[in-house]
Amino acid sequence: MPKRWQLKFHNNFFDVQNIFLIIMNKFFLYEDIFKKGEKYYQDKKYSLAMDMLNQAISLDLPLSNQKKAEAPNAVEVVKTAHVEYINYLAIRP
Repeated sequence: MPKRWQLKFHNNFFDVQNIFLIIMNKFFLYEDIFKKGEKYYQDKKYSLAMDMLNQAISLDLPLSNQKKAEAPNAVEVVKTAHVEYINYLAIRP
């Protein structure tokens, strides 16, 4: 095998390794942002919760179908709670 092919394989290995690390970092970031969104939701900070969940969705990770469905469903729950909270404040004396 020519030496230049070995070097090319060696560089590709590190490229794949770097891509893997980037995806793993994004996955941990996704989990962290999603948990922050849930915490904001529990604290009734609905705008911040929606921002966090939308940020998690925008990472565009190769996730399982169940994981992909979690964030948009959570956004809908937060939107509904936000509207109910605004309506509650509007009719309160």
